[in-house]
Amino acid sequence: MNAEWPDEASLLFALREGNAGAFEVLYRTHWWALYKIAHRYLESRQDAEEVIQALFEKIWRERQTLQIKKMGPYLAACAYHAAMDILRRKKGQAIVYDTEHLPDTAEELPDRIAYTQLQQRIDAAIGTLPDKTRVVFQKSRYEQKTVRQIAAEMELTEKAVEYHITKSIRHIKEFLKK
Repeated sequence: MNAEWPDEASLLFALREGNAGAFEVLYRTHWWALYKIAHRYLESRQDAEEVIQALFEKIWRERQTLQIKKMGPYLAACAYHAAMDILRRKKGQAIVYDTEHLPDTAEELPDRIAYTQLQQRIDAAIGTLPDKTRVVFQKSRYEQKTVRQIAAEMELTEKAVEYHITKSIRHIKEFLKK
């Protein structure tokens, strides 16, 4: 880091205390690598710079509550997801990852990323189910309804409901194998 903050832990401590010099060191240390990540996906200098600027502003605003052990991987993941959000906005897609909320620790990031990606794939699989099968599955898994309740609501036999649930689970498993 530098003579005043020989390691990342002391730099992060100083940052949490509001030390502008520590923030400047953090900025200088990570800006270029984060810019390259954002630019790789956005292919726009201006968009990449804006993403990184917003990320560092967020870090400064939330400096007192940050619980990060490894700043590099944490910032890289945040830059990647912020760039993906920009791309989704440009394509008119719904934003899945909330860039307004930074994870509490860098250790949480891989789990959140994996969960988000898995949820997107499951949603895509559910979207390809036939209508009736999809509705039965959603009532079963998302609305926590029993087979009997679903059967009564949809005017199906309980065996038919079980069939649709089994069919949807098999379909989702096959979809995720691809």
